[in-house]
Amino acid sequence: MAAFEEQKASCLSQVDLSKKGSIDDQIVDLVQYINAKDDYFTTSSCSGRISVFSEVSYEGIEYTSMYVFCFG
Repeated sequence: MAAFEEQKASCLSQVDLSKKGSIDDQIVDLVQYINAKDDYFTTSSCSGRISVFSEVSYEGIEYTSMYVFCFG
């Protein structure tokens, strides 16, 4: 398993440590959609913000990138 796939599996298998303990109902469909993609995953959404991780390859070297999107 590649490093990104291992990181994704590890992150998605952890317990949600947020105060609420779960993803907000309004965004759960988007989170599931992102996590179903091979090259992306997210573990958080809070107060109009979502962090998305992706695998990027540049000149044969693989990197994990994080993007933060803010709404509102």
